Amino acid sequence: MESLAGSAWSSGVALTDLTSAGLKVPCLARLRLATIPNELIIRTIGELGGSDRKQLDIVLRQITAT
Repeated sequence: MESLAGSAWSSGVALTDLTSAGLKVPCLARLRLATIPNELIIRTIGELGGSDRKQLDIVLRQITAT
């Protein structure tokens, strides 16, 4: 995720539920597809809230439909 100060991508979604996501500053979620080994994940800081998850689902469906 990236701070809102960064450049905007067409797939960027401004997160609205910062508390659930464990974030302290407004951020964008940008869709990138990658395979990351579990050993590289150090810890979880939060999870996306329902409305943020729905917005990302919409963007993902738009991207994969083309």
